[in-house]
Amino acid sequence: MTMPRMILRNPANIADIWNRERTSFDYLFDEPHFVESLRLSCPQLRILNGIDSNGTTPIFWRERFYQWLANTTDLQKPVIDLDRSYLQYPIYSDPEQFALDFGRVLKFRQDTRLVATKTLRNLVRKYSLHGDFRSPIWNQTLFGVHLRTERDSQQGWPPSLYNYSKYETQSTSYLTQAASSGVTVMYVASGNVDEIARFADDAKAYNLSVTTKHQLLGGEDKVKLEAFTFDQQALVDYLVLLKSSDFAGVGHSSFAWNIALWRHQLAKQRDHLNGPQLMSDELSQVYGTVKQYLEYACRLWP
Repeated sequence: MTMPRMILRNPANIADIWNRERTSFDYLFDEPHFVESLRLSCPQLRILNGIDSNGTTPIFWRERFYQWLANTTDLQKPVIDLDRSYLQYPIYSDPEQFALDFGRVLKFRQDTRLVATKTLRNLVRKYSLHGDFRSPIWNQTLFGVHLRTERDSQQGWPPSLYNYSKYETQSTSYLTQAASSGVTVMYVASGNVDEIARFADDAKAYNLSVTTKHQLLGGEDKVKLEAFTFDQQALVDYLVLLKSSDFAGVGHSSFAWNIALWRHQLAKQRDHLNGPQLMSDELSQVYGTVKQYLEYACRLWP
């Protein structure tokens, strides 16, 4: 297997992400952890940094691969280069235990994990939060929000056509949910700075306090954060939001789905795709039309 490579988003236009230059796997992920995880799971697997290869489509991968391999005897180093595989593979075609565990081969790069830890620590101190901070979910401490109103989202899902792309729809849903959650601190993740400020102002009517990673960090920690790219900064938000007592996002966001599906492993409610929201359990709400965007639930490893 060749090491995957990452597409670099255009820093001047975050909506420009396709057909751009690529960079190494460690741009977002902990490469030593990934390699070691694969080595322990499959000692015979050889991992290469790069090699020339021919393409094939990512449909019925396993079946076609074994068919092809059975008929291929004259190649010393056969290589298969898969096409774009995002939301293509039905993860529950494998046993459930494997589907729920496989994502652990990935871990975010260490510097983003350290900044996320500093963010959480400062959050606890600033708002005098109390609880079991060793727990994967911090009960009755903070409400996590993914406000998906950045430029790339607005272009991909225009608010004129998609109700849940509108700031008004998202903010009303989130604030109503937060007001009934029993916590008063909201951590908001968004690349739209203007609408974070707008959201914080709207939250005052609900007696809710709003904060962000930029507000919680200072000194060298903030310098490190601001040196990260847009996507690297999102890793910090992701790690903080995993801990939130209650979480809210929208259905056209894979970021929100990833967080909610990971948290769902710890939820008691199992029928999470049957409403009242697109994804609902006692830990998370993903807003949208029920039964829409189900490819996220079926094809994202939590």
